[in-house]
Amino acid sequence: GVPFLEDVPLLGHLFKKTVETEKKTELIITLTPRIVVGNEIEDRFIRELSSEWEKVK
Repeated sequence: GVPFLEDVPLLGHLFKKTVETEKKTELIITLTPRIVVGNEIEDRFIRELSSEWEKVK
């Protein structure tokens, strides 16, 4: 707006500048199903999951 004029009663609305912004974000989550059998596979799965999570960060 125009300095000082925007503060004058009644005239202020003519010289003020109002800006509204809107930001939209989108989150996409992908899931990959896996069949896990036995404890030895669980450890590998946890390591893979941790590795993929680090890439997302």
